[in-house]
Amino acid sequence: MGSCPGVVPRTCWRVHGVEVAPYKRNPLDFVLWKPSTPDPPGWSSPWGRGRPGWHVECSAMIGRHISGTLDIHGGEQDLIFPHHENEIAQGSCAQDGALYCRTWVHNGFVTVDGQKMSKALGNVLLVRDLLDRAPGEVIRLALLATHYRKPLDWNDRHLSQVRQTLQRWYVLLARIERREEVEPDARLLSALRDDLNIPQAIVRLHELAIAAAHASDVEAPRAAGQLRASAAMLGLLQAPHHRSWRRFSRPRGRPLTPSFCPLIVLQNWWHSETRRAENGIMHKPMRSALNWTLPA
Repeated sequence: MGSCPGVVPRTCWRVHGVEVAPYKRNPLDFVLWKPSTPDPPGWSSPWGRGRPGWHVECSAMIGRHISGTLDIHGGEQDLIFPHHENEIAQGSCAQDGALYCRTWVHNGFVTVDGQKMSKALGNVLLVRDLLDRAPGEVIRLALLATHYRKPLDWNDRHLSQVRQTLQRWYVLLARIERREEVEPDARLLSALRDDLNIPQAIVRLHELAIAAAHASDVEAPRAAGQLRASAAMLGLLQAPHHRSWRRFSRPRGRPLTPSFCPLIVLQNWWHSETRRAENGIMHKPMRSALNWTLPA
Protein backbone atom coordinates (compact mmCIF):
# COMPACT_ATOMS: atom_id res chain seq x y z
CA MET A 1 0.00 0.00 0.00
CA GLY A 2 1.04 3.61 -0.53
CA SER A 3 2.07 3.32 -4.16
CA CYS A 4 -0.32 6.03 -5.36
CA PRO A 5 0.47 9.67 -4.51
CA GLY A 6 -1.03 10.94 -1.26
CA VAL A 7 -1.94 7.52 0.18
CA VAL A 8 -0.77 6.85 3.74
CA PRO A 9 -1.38 3.14 4.48
CA ARG A 10 -1.88 3.45 8.24
CA THR A 11 -4.62 6.05 8.06
CA CYS A 12 -6.05 5.93 4.54
CA TRP A 13 -8.92 3.60 5.41
CA ARG A 14 -10.10 6.12 8.05
CA VAL A 15 -9.66 9.16 5.80
CA HIS A 16 -11.58 7.56 2.94
CA GLY A 17 -14.34 6.18 5.15
CA VAL A 18 -13.78 2.50 4.36
CA GLU A 19 -15.93 0.21 6.49
CA VAL A 20 -13.87 -2.41 8.33
CA ALA A 21 -15.58 -5.80 8.49
CA PRO A 22 -15.09 -7.68 11.80
CA TYR A 23 -13.55 -10.74 10.07
CA LYS A 24 -10.65 -8.78 8.57
CA ARG A 25 -7.20 -9.40 10.00
CA ASN A 26 -6.10 -5.95 8.85
CA PRO A 27 -8.28 -2.93 8.04
CA LEU A 28 -6.60 -2.75 4.63
CA ASP A 29 -7.49 -6.32 3.64
CA PHE A 30 -9.72 -6.50 0.57
CA VAL A 31 -11.75 -9.22 -1.08
CA LEU A 32 -10.28 -11.19 -3.98
CA TRP A 33 -13.21 -13.59 -4.40
CA LYS A 34 -16.77 -12.87 -3.31
CA PRO A 35 -19.25 -15.63 -2.44
CA SER A 36 -22.22 -15.87 -4.80
CA THR A 37 -25.71 -17.23 -4.47
CA PRO A 38 -26.95 -19.88 -6.93
CA ASP A 39 -28.18 -17.03 -9.10
CA PRO A 40 -25.76 -15.48 -11.61
CA PRO A 41 -23.23 -14.04 -11.68
CA GLY A 42 -21.10 -16.80 -10.19
CA TRP A 43 -18.54 -19.43 -11.10
CA SER A 44 -17.10 -22.54 -9.47
CA SER A 45 -13.66 -22.19 -7.94
CA PRO A 46 -11.35 -23.84 -5.37
CA TRP A 47 -12.80 -21.35 -2.86
CA GLY A 48 -16.42 -22.17 -3.65
CA ARG A 49 -18.95 -20.57 -5.95
CA GLY A 50 -18.33 -16.89 -6.29
CA ARG A 51 -17.24 -14.02 -8.46
CA PRO A 52 -14.17 -11.80 -8.68
CA GLY A 53 -13.85 -8.85 -6.38
CA TRP A 54 -14.12 -5.38 -7.87
CA HIS A 55 -10.37 -4.86 -7.99
CA VAL A 56 -9.64 -8.26 -9.53
CA GLU A 57 -11.77 -7.47 -12.55
CA CYS A 58 -9.46 -4.65 -13.65
CA SER A 59 -6.27 -6.58 -12.99
CA ALA A 60 -7.61 -9.58 -14.92
CA MET A 61 -8.48 -7.45 -17.97
CA ILE A 62 -5.08 -5.77 -17.90
CA GLY A 63 -3.29 -9.10 -17.51
CA ARG A 64 -5.11 -10.66 -20.43
CA HIS A 65 -5.19 -7.82 -22.95
CA ILE A 66 -2.05 -5.84 -22.09
CA SER A 67 0.26 -7.95 -19.92
CA GLY A 68 3.35 -6.52 -18.28
CA THR A 69 3.87 -3.05 -16.80
CA LEU A 70 1.39 -0.37 -17.79
CA ASP A 71 2.65 2.95 -19.11
CA ILE A 72 -0.38 5.02 -18.04
CA HIS A 73 -3.35 4.20 -15.83
CA GLY A 74 -5.96 6.62 -14.54
CA GLY A 75 -9.42 7.49 -13.37
CA GLU A 76 -11.17 9.88 -11.02
CA GLN A 77 -9.51 10.84 -7.76
CA ASP A 78 -11.95 8.80 -5.69
CA LEU A 79 -10.48 5.64 -7.29
CA ILE A 80 -7.00 6.21 -5.82
CA PHE A 81 -8.06 4.40 -2.63
CA PRO A 82 -9.14 1.74 -2.27
CA HIS A 83 -9.48 0.67 -5.90
CA HIS A 84 -6.15 1.55 -7.49
CA GLU A 85 -4.12 0.81 -4.38
CA ASN A 86 -5.64 -2.66 -4.17
CA GLU A 87 -5.22 -3.15 -7.89
CA ILE A 88 -1.50 -2.41 -7.55
CA ALA A 89 -1.15 -4.81 -4.62
CA GLN A 90 -2.72 -7.80 -6.34
CA GLY A 91 -1.39 -6.98 -9.81
CA SER A 92 2.21 -6.75 -8.59
CA CYS A 93 1.88 -10.03 -6.69
CA ALA A 94 0.49 -11.75 -9.78
CA GLN A 95 3.53 -10.51 -11.75
CA ASP A 96 6.11 -11.62 -9.17
CA GLY A 97 6.56 -8.14 -7.78
CA ALA A 98 7.06 -6.39 -11.12
CA LEU A 99 6.17 -2.69 -11.40
CA TYR A 100 2.44 -2.45 -12.07
CA CYS A 101 2.24 1.01 -13.66
CA ARG A 102 4.76 3.71 -14.48
CA THR A 103 2.47 6.76 -14.49
CA TRP A 104 -0.81 7.39 -12.70
CA VAL A 105 -3.20 10.17 -13.74
CA HIS A 106 -6.24 11.00 -11.64
CA ASN A 107 -8.68 13.67 -12.76
CA GLY A 108 -10.64 16.05 -10.58
CA PHE A 109 -14.40 15.98 -10.17
CA VAL A 110 -16.82 17.80 -12.47
CA THR A 111 -19.59 19.94 -10.98
CA VAL A 112 -22.37 21.87 -12.68
CA ASP A 113 -23.01 25.36 -11.30
CA GLY A 114 -21.33 24.31 -8.08
CA GLN A 115 -23.36 21.12 -7.65
CA LYS A 116 -22.30 17.51 -8.07
CA MET A 117 -23.36 16.07 -11.40
CA SER A 118 -26.00 13.40 -10.79
CA LYS A 119 -29.13 11.95 -12.34
CA ALA A 120 -31.07 12.72 -9.16
CA LEU A 121 -30.42 16.45 -9.59
CA GLY A 122 -31.15 16.26 -13.32
CA ASN A 123 -27.92 18.05 -14.21
CA VAL A 124 -26.06 15.31 -16.06
CA LEU A 125 -24.46 16.79 -19.18
CA LEU A 126 -23.99 14.70 -22.32
CA VAL A 127 -21.82 15.78 -25.22
CA ARG A 128 -24.67 15.38 -27.71
CA ASP A 129 -26.73 17.83 -25.65
CA LEU A 130 -23.87 20.30 -25.31
CA LEU A 131 -23.39 20.28 -29.08
CA ASP A 132 -26.84 21.86 -29.39
CA ARG A 133 -25.53 24.81 -27.39
CA ALA A 134 -22.00 25.25 -28.71
CA PRO A 135 -19.62 23.94 -31.40
CA GLY A 136 -17.41 21.03 -30.43
CA GLU A 137 -14.31 23.20 -30.45
CA VAL A 138 -15.81 25.46 -27.79
CA ILE A 139 -16.63 22.47 -25.61
CA ARG A 140 -13.11 21.12 -26.07
CA LEU A 141 -11.45 24.35 -24.96
CA ALA A 142 -13.84 24.69 -22.02
CA LEU A 143 -12.78 21.25 -20.79
CA LEU A 144 -9.08 21.85 -21.41
CA ALA A 145 -9.03 25.20 -19.61
CA THR A 146 -8.86 23.47 -16.20
CA HIS A 147 -5.96 21.16 -15.32
CA TYR A 148 -7.11 17.56 -15.35
CA ARG A 149 -6.16 17.06 -11.69
CA LYS A 150 -8.22 20.06 -10.58
CA PRO A 151 -12.00 20.19 -10.06
CA LEU A 152 -13.97 21.59 -13.00
CA ASP A 153 -17.17 23.59 -12.48
CA TRP A 154 -19.20 23.64 -15.69
CA ASN A 155 -21.43 26.67 -16.19
CA ASP A 156 -22.77 28.90 -18.96
CA ARG A 157 -20.47 31.77 -18.03
CA HIS A 158 -17.40 29.60 -18.57
CA LEU A 159 -18.76 28.41 -21.92
CA SER A 160 -19.45 31.99 -23.01
CA GLN A 161 -15.93 33.13 -22.11
CA VAL A 162 -14.39 30.28 -24.07
CA ARG A 163 -16.62 31.06 -27.04
CA GLN A 164 -15.38 34.66 -27.07
CA THR A 165 -11.75 33.52 -26.87
CA LEU A 166 -12.05 31.25 -29.90
CA GLN A 167 -13.95 33.91 -31.80
CA ARG A 168 -11.16 36.45 -31.22
CA TRP A 169 -8.50 33.99 -32.32
CA TYR A 170 -10.35 33.03 -35.51
CA VAL A 171 -11.01 36.68 -36.38
CA LEU A 172 -7.31 37.39 -35.87
CA LEU A 173 -6.26 34.55 -38.16
CA ALA A 174 -8.81 35.62 -40.77
CA ARG A 175 -7.21 39.07 -40.87
CA ILE A 176 -3.79 37.62 -41.69
CA GLU A 177 -4.27 36.11 -45.12
CA ARG A 178 -0.81 34.56 -45.51
CA ARG A 179 0.61 32.19 -42.90
CA GLU A 180 3.96 30.46 -42.75
CA GLU A 181 4.36 26.80 -41.83
CA VAL A 182 6.30 26.81 -38.57
CA GLU A 183 6.84 24.50 -35.61
CA PRO A 184 4.71 24.77 -32.44
CA ASP A 185 5.96 27.15 -29.78
CA ALA A 186 8.64 25.66 -27.51
CA ARG A 187 7.17 27.13 -24.30
CA LEU A 188 3.77 25.64 -25.10
CA LEU A 189 5.34 22.23 -25.66
CA SER A 190 7.22 22.57 -22.39
CA ALA A 191 3.93 23.18 -20.55
CA LEU A 192 2.40 20.06 -22.09
CA ARG A 193 5.39 17.99 -20.97
CA ASP A 194 4.87 19.24 -17.41
CA ASP A 195 2.07 16.89 -16.31
CA LEU A 196 -0.10 18.01 -19.24
CA ASN A 197 -0.27 21.58 -17.96
CA ILE A 198 -2.80 22.60 -20.61
CA PRO A 199 -4.00 25.73 -18.72
CA GLN A 200 -0.45 27.08 -18.96
CA ALA A 201 -0.36 26.10 -22.62
CA ILE A 202 -3.56 28.10 -23.16
CA VAL A 203 -1.95 31.09 -21.45
CA ARG A 204 0.84 30.78 -24.00
CA LEU A 205 -1.73 30.71 -26.83
CA HIS A 206 -3.08 34.03 -25.55
CA GLU A 207 0.44 35.45 -25.60
CA LEU A 208 1.00 34.18 -29.14
CA ALA A 209 -2.30 35.71 -30.24
CA ILE A 210 -1.32 39.09 -28.78
CA ALA A 211 2.04 38.88 -30.52
CA ALA A 212 0.34 38.09 -33.84
CA ALA A 213 -2.11 40.96 -33.41
CA HIS A 214 0.73 43.46 -32.89
CA ALA A 215 3.12 41.98 -35.45
CA SER A 216 4.27 43.99 -38.44
CA ASP A 217 3.17 43.03 -41.94
CA VAL A 218 6.46 41.19 -42.39
CA GLU A 219 6.27 39.32 -39.07
CA ALA A 220 2.52 38.61 -39.07
CA PRO A 221 2.54 35.52 -41.34
CA ARG A 222 5.04 33.73 -39.13
CA ALA A 223 3.29 34.81 -35.93
CA ALA A 224 -0.07 33.58 -37.25
CA GLY A 225 1.49 30.33 -38.40
CA GLN A 226 2.98 29.69 -35.00
CA LEU A 227 -0.33 30.43 -33.27
CA ARG A 228 -2.13 27.93 -35.50
CA ALA A 229 0.58 25.27 -35.21
CA SER A 230 0.68 25.62 -31.43
CA ALA A 231 -3.12 25.51 -31.12
CA ALA A 232 -3.08 22.33 -33.21
CA MET A 233 -1.38 20.56 -30.30
CA LEU A 234 -4.69 21.03 -28.44
CA GLY A 235 -6.92 20.35 -31.43
CA LEU A 236 -7.84 24.03 -31.81
CA LEU A 237 -7.93 26.60 -34.65
CA GLN A 238 -7.76 24.00 -37.41
CA ALA A 239 -10.97 24.82 -39.27
CA PRO A 240 -11.02 27.18 -42.29
CA HIS A 241 -10.84 30.67 -40.83
CA HIS A 242 -13.23 32.36 -43.27
CA ARG A 243 -16.06 30.06 -42.12
CA SER A 244 -15.16 29.11 -38.56
CA TRP A 245 -15.63 32.40 -36.78
CA ARG A 246 -19.28 32.43 -37.89
CA ARG A 247 -19.84 29.32 -35.76
CA PHE A 248 -19.01 31.24 -32.58
CA SER A 249 -21.22 34.24 -33.30
CA ARG A 250 -24.02 33.09 -31.03
CA PRO A 251 -25.04 29.96 -29.10
CA ARG A 252 -27.07 27.47 -31.05
CA GLY A 253 -30.74 27.44 -30.23
CA ARG A 254 -30.70 30.94 -28.71
CA PRO A 255 -32.96 33.57 -30.28
CA LEU A 256 -31.31 36.56 -31.90
CA THR A 257 -31.37 39.45 -29.43
CA PRO A 258 -30.25 43.08 -29.67
CA SER A 259 -27.16 42.23 -27.64
CA PHE A 260 -25.80 40.38 -30.68
CA CYS A 261 -26.24 43.33 -33.04
CA PRO A 262 -22.67 44.67 -32.64
CA LEU A 263 -21.27 41.29 -33.67
CA ILE A 264 -23.55 41.10 -36.69
CA VAL A 265 -22.49 44.60 -37.75
CA LEU A 266 -18.84 43.65 -37.31
CA GLN A 267 -19.33 40.43 -39.26
CA ASN A 268 -21.04 42.22 -42.14
CA TRP A 269 -18.41 44.95 -42.11
CA TRP A 270 -15.61 42.42 -42.21
CA HIS A 271 -16.99 40.64 -45.25
CA SER A 272 -17.66 43.98 -46.92
CA GLU A 273 -14.09 45.14 -46.31
CA THR A 274 -12.80 41.81 -47.62
CA ARG A 275 -14.69 42.27 -50.87
CA ARG A 276 -13.48 45.88 -51.15
CA ALA A 277 -9.88 44.78 -50.60
CA GLU A 278 -10.23 42.17 -53.34
CA ASN A 279 -11.35 44.97 -55.67
CA GLY A 280 -8.48 47.22 -54.66
CA ILE A 281 -10.70 49.59 -52.61
CA MET A 282 -9.45 50.19 -49.07
CA HIS A 283 -11.36 52.05 -46.34
CA LYS A 284 -10.32 53.25 -42.93
CA PRO A 285 -10.85 50.39 -40.43
CA MET A 286 -13.69 50.67 -37.95
CA ARG A 287 -11.56 50.54 -34.82
CA SER A 288 -14.61 50.68 -32.56
CA ALA A 289 -15.97 47.55 -34.23
CA LEU A 290 -12.83 45.60 -33.43
CA ASN A 291 -13.28 46.42 -29.74
CA TRP A 292 -16.69 44.76 -29.53
CA THR A 293 -16.89 41.43 -27.77
CA LEU A 294 -19.53 38.78 -27.70
CA PRO A 295 -21.86 39.27 -24.70
CA ALA A 296 -22.45 36.43 -22.26
